[in-house]
Amino acid sequence: PAICDEYAKKDARIKVIHKKNGGLVSARQAGIKEASGDYVFHLDGDDASFIKGRRVLIVDDVISTGNSLHALESLVTAAGGEIVGRMAIVAEGDAIERGDIITLAPLPLFDNNGNPI
Repeated sequence: PAICDEYAKKDARIKVIHKKNGGLVSARQAGIKEASGDYVFHLDGDDASFIKGRRVLIVDDVISTGNSLHALESLVTAAGGEIVGRMAIVAEGDAIERGDIITLAPLPLFDNNGNPI
């Protein structure tokens, strides 16, 4: 619990729930109940064991701000994995200019009238 609390102090996106042991399903249900985003990502001990010592390539469908990529990088690193590359299929806006990620194409952006931005 102390390690989780330390990560929560460093990153406002991390929320720690302290509860009695009720098993994996109970823990996931508690996490889903407290989740506030559009997506939920589970990383349990078995997942972390699988990642530990592995070289990991992170592939995302679209990159814009990079926040989801950063969150995943933090989890992989905390689990003992080595991130060897980052890739996205398309990049939104200025993300195409990033030098730390490989992208296949820019994602065209349009205003409310359908005109390219």
